[in-house]
Amino acid sequence: MSIKQNGGVFGRNPTFNDVTIEGQLTFDGDIDINSDLTIDGNLTVDGNITTDGVVFGATGGSVTSKTLDDYEEGAITGITCIGSTSGSATVVINSATYTKIGNVVNLYLYLTMDFSGDDIVGDIQIANLPFSNANNNLQNVSIIHQSFSTTYLVLGGRLTSSLIRLQTNSTSSGLARADCVNSANRTIMIGASYRTS
Repeated sequence: MSIKQNGGVFGRNPTFNDVTIEGQLTFDGDIDINSDLTIDGNLTVDGNITTDGVVFGATGGSVTSKTLDDYEEGAITGITCIGSTSGSATVVINSATYTKIGNVVNLYLYLTMDFSGDDIVGDIQIANLPFSNANNNLQNVSIIHQSFSTTYLVLGGRLTSSLIRLQTNSTSSGLARADCVNSANRTIMIGASYRTS
């Protein structure tokens, strides 16, 4: 069966087999496809698609390994600054966003901390990330800017579970509270990509 561009109007819930559409198909409502859909050209969607995932490539590998079944983006709320032993500092979230594609999370944080009256004991940690890290303590983060410490001008960081452990450099030494400036309005910008389960 072939439906031409000006092919007319079809009744409610029509059923077709082996349909070829030349031109543009526009519909208002739901469309159910109970088999494979092959598109030779561009697909433009203005609205929502509900699916079990998008499979890339026709050959090689399992269907599971080629299926994109998760995409999410949004703002991160509830970020906290805590000590590795105890305590916390007040956090202002200037900007905190994430994009999750499959099992990879990309996040960007711009935070302001108040170290003028905190009770942090131990190393500085940024907690309550939106997704837990699948490779505990194995993924680095990028500190783009910081005014936390004048002792260590270049900071690093590691992802552990659902928090970022700030480090004095690329080594495993944590950034101690004693190495931070004792005042308000201390800022940090962080970028990270990590795998979640």
